[in-house]
Amino acid sequence: MSKKILLLIILTVIGCNKTKESSKDNSLQNVLEKGIFGYGNCPEYPPFSFINDKGNIEGYDVDFASYIASNIGVKSEVNNIPWESLIVALNQKQYDAVISAITPLEAQSAGELVDFTIPYITLNEIIITKKDNNDINGKKDLENKIIGVQDSTSASIAADMLSEQGIKVKEIKKYDRNANAVADLNNGRIDAIVVGEAYAATSANNDSSIKIINDPINSADVVIVLRKGDEELKNALNNAIEQFISSDYNKAILKKWIPFRD
Repeated sequence: MSKKILLLIILTVIGCNKTKESSKDNSLQNVLEKGIFGYGNCPEYPPFSFINDKGNIEGYDVDFASYIASNIGVKSEVNNIPWESLIVALNQKQYDAVISAITPLEAQSAGELVDFTIPYITLNEIIITKKDNNDINGKKDLENKIIGVQDSTSASIAADMLSEQGIKVKEIKKYDRNANAVADLNNGRIDAIVVGEAYAATSANNDSSIKIINDPINSADVVIVLRKGDEELKNALNNAIEQFISSDYNKAILKKWIPFRD
């Protein structure tokens, strides 16, 4: 064998080994080594997450993340991120995952380079309107009405699906935040809002002029969002979620934050 051929074989083997090393999945190992599972969260969706009187983020998602992190042997660390930047910051590796009452469709609409875990909870998309509105008693009553939704959310997707259910609304107004839609509802600019049932319950509790129309338009799974390729971390999180779902801890935080699920 010539020296040139031997050198070519050696270089090829080295190149292949470097490729394998560079493509190695260190996602779980990185979390274990730093001892922290960092996640992005937009604390504008109570009772999943919100900023309390002390300026701290709390809610169902925060307690859930604490359990998941503890299950894999580390501490959780929440990062306050605007909704529209959650996936961008994830792909920039500012944290390990997104836990923010987010659905697969919402994650995929924000970026293609994402993956997600099994669901840790499923929520319905329902309707809220003014308590003195006697015209809307179910989703069929949204016919020829002006409805509001938060843009780039599962509620927005559900609202767009109304036409597929034979319900033709007059207009769908899309907002940056649910709070802005609620303000327009209170000011009579829209007739109803399509939101997740958790947000609906919180809104009704905080505002006695709002009522819930519990006629589900769609159901949405809530997941942890990860960078595509972080398979080791995803497997560890999936195992933790499976234990979480059947745990007494889950029952306790459901009762604490989402009691209407009982």
